Parts: sequence; structure tokens; C-alpha cells
Amino acid sequence: MNLLLIILFAALCVGLFYWGWREPEGTYQFPFLAGATFFAFVLPQVIGLRHDTDLPTGALAKTIFMTFLCALMCYAGYRWRNHPMRSFAWSFEQKRLLWVSGVLTGIGAWCFFQISRLPEEMTSASQWSGLTVAYLFFAQILAYGFAVAVILYFRTGSRIALALAIFGSLFYLDRIFIAGRRGIAAEFAFILLLGVAFGRRKFVSRGAMVGVLITATLFLHSTGDYRSITMDEDGPQWSRVSQIPFLDNFRDLLREGGGEMRNVVYMIEATERLGNFDYGAFHWNTLVFNYVPAQILGDEFKQSLLIPLENNAASVFGYEASVGSTVTGMVDAFQSFWYFGCLKFFVLGFLLHRIYAAAAEGHFVAQLFYMLMLMPGLHCITHHTSWFISPWVHIGLFLIPGLVLARTPNQKLTRRNAFSPLLVQQAAGVPS
Repeated sequence: MNLLLIILFAALCVGLFYWGWREPEGTYQFPFLAGATFFAFVLPQVIGLRHDTDLPTGALAKTIFMTFLCALMCYAGYRWRNHPMRSFAWSFEQKRLLWVSGVLTGIGAWCFFQISRLPEEMTSASQWSGLTVAYLFFAQILAYGFAVAVILYFRTGSRIALALAIFGSLFYLDRIFIAGRRGIAAEFAFILLLGVAFGRRKFVSRGAMVGVLITATLFLHSTGDYRSITMDEDGPQWSRVSQIPFLDNFRDLLREGGGEMRNVVYMIEATERLGNFDYGAFHWNTLVFNYVPAQILGDEFKQSLLIPLENNAASVFGYEASVGSTVTGMVDAFQSFWYFGCLKFFVLGFLLHRIYAAAAEGHFVAQLFYMLMLMPGLHCITHHTSWFISPWVHIGLFLIPGLVLARTPNQKLTRRNAFSPLLVQQAAGVPS
């Protein structure tokens, strides 16, 4: 049964690849990238778990079936009666957008600089807290300023936008090459690739995209080795990077399975046995955890807002996820609504397609949202589905007010320093 389910799941991943392969822009869309994430992150782990005789009987089959449903819903939601998002079909003045980009980039850069000045015992902890978390909360604003600058440069050729984009990229490169942050690397790459695609209508070849995905798959499961080299006490030992056994690590994964999907197996099986579902309370707790500051309102008040949720895997099996491992979105989907929780991924696909369709028509805000939310959408697979919900609060607090200030009334679209979706389409040679 496990082998049959794995074959069906692998076939679905290949089907998502094929769907994206048909058109040059298909590899930039969510179904293709979701298929790649399931294929690279999930499939090798479940293949290896077939050999784990300690897993509860039948639990792996339930996990693979739930994962299959979630992957299928990513596609079904993306294809379901989708129309472009019209809520933010705004026009903007270029100078105002440059100011927005500069302010957001500057605030984010200053916060990252302040983090770098904190004592090592505060930044080296596995779980950040206090002042470190406060700085990080505002440092994330840098991504908004960087994305705005990238779009402006590729749409208008502004040198100021280029300078802002280069400055913002410096804070990405440190986290990518030194800290080995996989999600940050993917976010940085997506912003640049989508900036070129939306602004110049140029796409990376499909063969190159597949090559990058294969390379990323091998690197994905050797991140620990890479970080031990770049974060060595004596400084980065770059000569040792070529010695990382990428293929051997991947083969070990295929033989032994991975910790993330082992977490999923125990958590889904425990929830199935207890019938203890949270019906979405997990998302409320995540919002409270991320946006209620205990330093200001007090830890007792923050704890009073949280809905108590039982650790099902610990209750049934005494199982605890290892530190640093994730539990994937399949877990919180199942823990919320049983197998029907896969509909969370249906909603995810539906929303991302509405945003992408508007972005493809030239709407600036939709392009910006797609660039910023594509990676959180993929994190819903590898981490949990609140990765797509929680960032909207942050965007509403910091990005949307800036966009409102930069917005211009429609009657001013004839001005040379203003642009709209229609004018951008004409400039890019896209029929209106």
C-alpha cells in the first residue's frame, strides 16, 4: 500500500511539473513550484520512511494520502474559477514609490544592523526572544522596500530604484551565504526573477529552472553541513564547501527517511487516534504569538489570549519533534479538519492564482504581493499553513499604508511621472 501511494504521489508531482513546463511563465506559477517542493522536500523523506519499522502500523499510508490530497488541492484551487484580483488596481506616482522603497529599505536595514550589534548569546540562541525578536519584526520591512525597488527598476529603468535594490540585496546576501538560509535565498531569487518577468516580460528557460531545482534538491538536504562550515568559530571555511557529500546525504535520506516527515507521521496518527481537532484554533494562536508583544502587554496577558491545544503526538506516543525540524502544513491541516483540512491548500492555490492573474495583467500591487507571498505559500508545505496567513497582518501594518500614500487618483494618469496597469502594459508591449 505504501509503495502504491508513493507512486501515485510521485506521478502527481510529475503532473504538476508538466503543467508548468508547457509555457515559459508556467514555471513561475504556484502549481509548478508546489510540485517541485513536494517532490524535493517530501518525496525523498517518505521513500526512506518505508524502511522504518518503528513507525505505527498504517501511519505512513495516512501521511502519504494526506500529502497527496494537499498537493492535489494546490492545483485544484489554482484552477478553480479564477479571475484577476481587482481590489488593488491602483495607479501610482513613481517618485512617491521611490520614497516608500527608500524608507522601508532604510528601516529594515537599520534593524538588521542593530541585530548584528547584539551580544552573541542573544543571536546564537535557537529561539530568539526579547529585543532580538523586536528588531527582527521591523527588519522584515526591508523585503517590502527591496521588492518595490526591483519592480520599479525593471519597469522604469530608474537608477535610484537600482541603487535601492543593490543596497537591499546586501542584507539578503549575508543571510544567504553566511547563515545558509534556504527560505531567504528562494525569496531573493523569486523577487529578482519575477521582477524581470513582470517588468521586461523575460523568463528564465524552462531547462535552466529544472536544473536549478535539481541542484536545490541536493543542497536542501545538506544545509546543516553547509552551515557548520560558514558559521565556524574561526570564520567561514569556504574551501570545505566542495567537500560536502551532497549525493551521499541524499542517498542516506532515501534509505532512512527525514525528520520532518517522521514528525508528520506521528502527529497525524496521534490526531487520528484521539480525534482531537483544533478547528483552526492553531491559526489564532499563531497570530497571537506573532503580533501580541509580551514585552509591552505582559506575558500573562499574551498567554491568556492563547487557546490551549494538546500535543497529540506527545500524549499518544511520547514523541517530540526534534529541535530545528519542521512539522509541515499537512500536520496543521489534518489537526484542524481531518482529511478535509486539505482544503486549506485549495484556498491557498485559489488566492495565489487570483494575485498572479492580476500581476500578469500589469497591476503593480498584485505583482508586489505575488513576489512577497509566493515563498510563504511554499512554506505552507514545508512548515505550516499560517505562513501564508500571518504575513498579511505585517503587510497591512507597514506596506499598504506606504502604497496608499504613493497612490494617485485615476484622473492623473496622463502625467509623465505616474503610471497605471494600462500604461505599463503599453510600455512593455503587452496588448491592452
